[in-house]
Amino acid sequence: MHDINITTDHSALPSHKSSIYIISNDNGYTNDLSSYLSDFDYLVHLYNDIPQLLEGTGTPPPDIVIVDLPLASSDASRIVRHYYAMDVAPCLLLLSSYSHDIDIIIMLELGADDVFSKSVSFREVLARTRAAERRYKALTLGRTLYASNGSPPRLGTVSYSGWVLDLDRLTLVSPRSNQVMLSRSELQILLLLFRSPGTRFSRTDLSLSIGRTDDDSSRHIDSIVVRLRRKLAKEGSDTLIKTAPGTGYFCKG
Repeated sequence: MHDINITTDHSALPSHKSSIYIISNDNGYTNDLSSYLSDFDYLVHLYNDIPQLLEGTGTPPPDIVIVDLPLASSDASRIVRHYYAMDVAPCLLLLSSYSHDIDIIIMLELGADDVFSKSVSFREVLARTRAAERRYKALTLGRTLYASNGSPPRLGTVSYSGWVLDLDRLTLVSPRSNQVMLSRSELQILLLLFRSPGTRFSRTDLSLSIGRTDDDSSRHIDSIVVRLRRKLAKEGSDTLIKTAPGTGYFCKG
């Protein structure tokens, strides 16, 4: 049997409009997208100056960053690296007019939460943005609310088989006490597996947990699991996530 320990601090938060930063060199497209998202009560800030964006001069800080740049460009990877390195990283969504699979994989490896075609409708962009927002709020509650001692309320940790998943820092601490950085999607998958050891989750179940419902969601889940196994293997636990043939994945109960 594996010991499971879950601690959570449910702190109430005031409602607030989510802030979206859009970085693009296609002003016509992003002006229309900005107007559309603003109609759904988002605070949208447009940037075509990358240094200005990365200086963080906008107010409030972003909950979501939408990048509309060629995936193979150094600018796109620079932006993803910058935000992914933050203690509390925003959701990172990347749009692409055209890209090879390897470009998409690289962006996901760097920390992007979602990569999808620029040809999708604004309605689908909104749906993906809302899915990202739900994950963001679930994992970063309390980002704008500080306790009386100046520390943000904590969501807590989930422990499984010597591993400790920190929901506030988006990190995993190994049995060797080494810290493993995770993307939001990676954390969400591990959270589901750690909380229900022995339960075999289908790729559809795992896709829904990260807000994916598109045709490529199964391949996306496989890509996330490959990344997770690679990170776990560096800590000597390459068999922590098991494959359920014809179904999906699970952690041993």
